[in-house]
Amino acid sequence: MEQTILTNPAPVSQRMGHFLKQNLREYGMLISLVAIMVFFQIMTDGTLLQPLNLTNLVLQNSYIIIMALGMLLVIVAGYIDLSVGSVCGFIGALAAVLMVTYEWHFIPATLVCLLVGGAIGAAASDGDNQLIAVLAGAAIGAIIGHEIGDQMDDRDRACFGHSLELLEDGHRVLWDGPRKGMVYTLTPDRRFERDGRTCRHFTILREYDGHRIAKPGSACRFGDGDWRMIPS
Repeated sequence: MEQTILTNPAPVSQRMGHFLKQNLREYGMLISLVAIMVFFQIMTDGTLLQPLNLTNLVLQNSYIIIMALGMLLVIVAGYIDLSVGSVCGFIGALAAVLMVTYEWHFIPATLVCLLVGGAIGAAASDGDNQLIAVLAGAAIGAIIGHEIGDQMDDRDRACFGHSLELLEDGHRVLWDGPRKGMVYTLTPDRRFERDGRTCRHFTILREYDGHRIAKPGSACRFGDGDWRMIPS
């Protein structure tokens, strides 16, 4: 006669602890993300997970999300490229120089960024990896060029420059943006000198489609009404 021995199952907490111990490597990033979100949710008094803040985070980081999805496809295909961050920074700087310093329209600037990003991808790889590298580099160039150039048109930059030229500290000015319903609010702040040029701190607020994005910054005067943003 066979004898069956019944054992008591382990407590739920013990089973959960064993599961986490066995899978900590796989779930470590997820656990860290949850911990960070909980920390900042507490430190910001619940602001972090408010719908408006989540929307702003998505809008401000949309190009990073697109690049992350592109890199996911590359990694799933069995390849990996660690140069995406450096290409992103270089193409972003190139787009800024073309549109701010040389006053290019964002469409040709986007095309140039696309070509340069593709060229960097081609130079950074060879063989079977080259097509993926070229497409990734071109996508980064196009995304960043459009992301930066789509914010302000020539009229917005003119309003920006004349406002910094004429307004007193703390006074603000509003003007309509290039899209229907888009409004910019600029509040200049104190003046300072840098490299022999007159510069000012400011805060600019963009309101569009129910979303509000405010950014502090600095700009220097290069001529009458010609103010160009600089790193703060």
